[in-house]
Amino acid sequence: SIPGIASSSENVHKLSDELTSTVSFEKDEYLLGEPITLKIHAENCGPNSIDIGELITEYFDFSAKDKEGQAIKSHKPPAQISLHSLINTTLAGADYNDVVFVNKLVNFQKPGTYDVFYKGCLYTWKNFLEKPQERKIFQFSGNLKLKIRKSSDSQLDKVLRTYLEMIKSDNDHIVKRASQALTVSDADQAVKLLKESLNGNDEMLPAYCSHLTWALAKIGTEKAIKTLIDTSKNSNNDKVRIAAIEELGRWHIKDAVPTLVELLYNEKPVFRSKALEAIGDIRDKSCIPNVEKMLNDPDVNVKNTAIKVHKLLTTD
Repeated sequence: SIPGIASSSENVHKLSDELTSTVSFEKDEYLLGEPITLKIHAENCGPNSIDIGELITEYFDFSAKDKEGQAIKSHKPPAQISLHSLINTTLAGADYNDVVFVNKLVNFQKPGTYDVFYKGCLYTWKNFLEKPQERKIFQFSGNLKLKIRKSSDSQLDKVLRTYLEMIKSDNDHIVKRASQALTVSDADQAVKLLKESLNGNDEMLPAYCSHLTWALAKIGTEKAIKTLIDTSKNSNNDKVRIAAIEELGRWHIKDAVPTLVELLYNEKPVFRSKALEAIGDIRDKSCIPNVEKMLNDPDVNVKNTAIKVHKLLTTD
């Protein structure tokens, strides 16, 4: 059995004599379509420092029931949630915070009050830099009440724009959290805002555009993929186009192949090279004739990329 089962608006799990974990929703009420964030707060109550590893997501899971007791459909496959946390030394009396997105696993489609069950664990180390390490795994679970209300597009827009602003941060942890948040938001609204940002004139856009294109690929709806393909083809910003092309390949988006083939004949070598790499990632053998035409490209980098991709596509 898993220790520390509780049920309230905030659950405190005493994991050991020196470590407690508090679990709560970040907000009393959420808008339908916004990221639902469960806050994990770990505190070292003991006299010694502890190295806390990331809240291991292979064991972090969620399920939910509505007020009638009906189970809420989970997303398939039941992907684990990543908290993106590096090992953090929690000094005596210090604490550690992170969040997970419940609606990455549970598909809340209408307003209401829900009973959410969570199950997770926390890894701790002592003597982390020494061997043997003293590692412990603390499991905890519980129930929390969740309230979701219907919102207007403008209300949801305001919330999601907050995450878009967070993506501009120079803190990697904040950027990753914001990027993840947009992928579990209302898909149409998120795609609309991501498209707007990618088409914007923010001079800092090249520095963070890869997070926007990643979010579009992760959302993966027809509108999201169309936006990503259009961006790779039509953006006025070269770095934005390159970021879009890279995601098309990384996510093996076959609908992008005609656009990628078109890009093989772009006047700029960087686009020809990136399109070749994406075709290689997608592994579409129908592109072999097009790749063969690039084997004599006047640009050395493009030519070398074509040789590599041709080998990938012609090797079983």
